[in-house]
Amino acid sequence: MDPRRLTVVLVDPQHEGNVGATARAMGNLGVASLRLVGGVEPGEEAERMACASRDVLAEARRFETLAEAVADSVLAVGFVSPERRRELPVVDLHGVLPRIASTAAGGGSVALLFGREDRGLTREEAEACGFLASIPLPSTRHTLNVAQAALLAVYEILRPQEVPVPGPLPSPGSHRPHARLATVVEREAAMAAFDDSLARLGFDEIPRLRLRERLLRRFHAIFERAVLDIYDVKMLRGLSARVLRVVPRRPGERSPRVPPEDHPRDEDWPEQL
Repeated sequence: MDPRRLTVVLVDPQHEGNVGATARAMGNLGVASLRLVGGVEPGEEAERMACASRDVLAEARRFETLAEAVADSVLAVGFVSPERRRELPVVDLHGVLPRIASTAAGGGSVALLFGREDRGLTREEAEACGFLASIPLPSTRHTLNVAQAALLAVYEILRPQEVPVPGPLPSPGSHRPHARLATVVEREAAMAAFDDSLARLGFDEIPRLRLRERLLRRFHAIFERAVLDIYDVKMLRGLSARVLRVVPRRPGERSPRVPPEDHPRDEDWPEQL
């Protein structure tokens, strides 16, 4: 797999030495894209730990939010401890490798997310990922240094697999041209429109059930497991816009997340099915 398809994202790193060591691991494996979300500012210690990969460290991009850091990625994979299986749908890294490979084969970029040294990714950050993976270890000591975790994860992803790498999935319609895969930000825009349609249909009328929130979480997981292309996203946004046009606004309904002027017109998307 092409290492240029991979991006390592460190969320709120607390020790600059770990940032430098991560850059060093990336450079050893040919991965050049490092992104930092908040956290410590790399300095002399980070440069010392980066060794021959100071160029990776120097070209690291900083973002204010995780959403901005993964916006142009097609797939976001968060790495967490296997102990978090009690609260989150965590799978072994090997179970995610085919999806990572197929995303890269289809021309998409894959973001690999690593959390804080002391507590990892928050639940909100973890739930924003398409998949959550843990690195299988032969002992019961599951805690890895962030640079060690990045090294092991990227090595396993880039290591030649024994099974053939699946190519990009074909489009459902034979008349439809091959479409690029949708990015994280494009899928999130579709989810926002879908959220508006759920609100219009009254799924938030019983707050104690948190029905709209629970539906959004489930559909987010479904969409992330699927391989959505740009036409799939346009279809979802078109369906949601149609609901908002046809169903009357309810008294007290919250303001929509997607402005009406950003909704696709009915004639803009059906021919792409």
